[in-house]
Amino acid sequence: MSLSTIISVDRPARAAIDILVLPVTGRSTKELLPAKLARSVDTLVKQQGFSGAWASAAAVAAPTGVKARTVVVVGLGTKETPEREAEALRRGIGVAVGEARRIQAVRIGVALAQSPEIASAAVEAAGLAAYAFTTHSDRLAKRAKQSKLKSVVLLTTKEDQAAVKAASAMAPAILRGITLTRDLINQPANHVAPEHLVAEAKRIAQESPDISVKVLNRTQAAKQGFTAFLSVAQGSDTEPYVIHLTYRSKHSEREVALVGKGITFDSGGLSLKPAEYMEGMKSDMGGAAAVLGTFEVLATTQPNATVHGIIATCENMVSGAAYRPGDVITAKNGKTIEVLNTDAEGRITLADALTYACELEPDVVIDLATLTGACVVALGENIAGLWGTNEDLIDGIQTAAATAGERVETMPMPEEYAAQLESTVADLRNIGTSRYGGAITAALFLKEFVGDTPGAHFDFAAPAYNDRPQVSYIGRGGTGFGVRTLLNYLHTSAE
Repeated sequence: MSLSTIISVDRPARAAIDILVLPVTGRSTKELLPAKLARSVDTLVKQQGFSGAWASAAAVAAPTGVKARTVVVVGLGTKETPEREAEALRRGIGVAVGEARRIQAVRIGVALAQSPEIASAAVEAAGLAAYAFTTHSDRLAKRAKQSKLKSVVLLTTKEDQAAVKAASAMAPAILRGITLTRDLINQPANHVAPEHLVAEAKRIAQESPDISVKVLNRTQAAKQGFTAFLSVAQGSDTEPYVIHLTYRSKHSEREVALVGKGITFDSGGLSLKPAEYMEGMKSDMGGAAAVLGTFEVLATTQPNATVHGIIATCENMVSGAAYRPGDVITAKNGKTIEVLNTDAEGRITLADALTYACELEPDVVIDLATLTGACVVALGENIAGLWGTNEDLIDGIQTAAATAGERVETMPMPEEYAAQLESTVADLRNIGTSRYGGAITAALFLKEFVGDTPGAHFDFAAPAYNDRPQVSYIGRGGTGFGVRTLLNYLHTSAE
């Protein structure tokens, strides 16, 4: 569902809306409503236990004098950073969209008198919360159509009107990219095979003169040395492809390569996954989906950078042609890999994709991958792990992620763990010798394929796909994680 954005200078109490969202620092709405109305609303939300704590929210029937039907008061906390205030508002907007479904609201209004700069967060959160994937279900499509929500109204002052307009200008485009990412992840593997990712990449390039695309088929990829990637692909009858998107800014100040893991279905190969672990493996191309979602937006947001998007996409399947535990394969950079678990295939495909990306001589390379269950064990379901070889790069990504409200934690890369990747027959083994620290050894494995290029690695198996909602404004299924962080990084790093 695409929501329109309206900027209004109406007073919050008099605005023609169905739900009024009031973000507050502290417990009182007195800075947003006339004194008498503020006392009424404050009393009502206090009765619901509202304390003003960070990201707390209370929905109440609007008192007489407020034109809206429902008021949602959102706690921004006290003495919080702007990034934390924005995330609190997102979570409050999620509550408001839930209320909108319940009462069949058409318009949600958000009072921004205190913080005009977080207008973008309000629009993004409303769009994220209103999203529904209904492609294959008449029942779900009918349910989605029952929602009447059409607009987000940003309520501001005449003095702040221009600032709110500027802050929210790119939000619809960003939501378009996130929606593409979510749709791709949510589609089952029989509807999104490698050829479908190729089709999306070609569509994106066709729609913008600033973006070009090159696609390698199996034969072409073999000629260019993608031997490790093709070893994973050989077990499937589905054709593999290497996709290379390029966005060129008219005022490019740096060059960034984004590499997305593109396994459209992962059975585990001959190291077969248990059935219950295989069910969600349509999402194993979450990194590729995030790269495509980012490119969907670049022609609109126009960062001052040349951006490459590299995706080596295939399936990891079982057949007589599948690669085997014990095989030794040669990667694009000449390093040999002993395969000890065919279900650790993502790092093998990324090895060649990262090598290819670094051959382009970018200033930095960033990969995104739904890579390890070990990272989920370490960080839980809502936080991505981030590894890197360059402190400035990691700091820049962390800042971008905080602005986006996407939780990312920097993880260690201890040199002594690299010994776990030593093979008795090859340069590397594709899994560590210990059952512990698997996300770290995976990051160390990938480090072998970036050379001296400053690199960062996202492991986001859980945040890319929600088995159950983690925050109020993102429901079950594909989340679009990574798109907002990448877009923020591309803009701030090129400033």
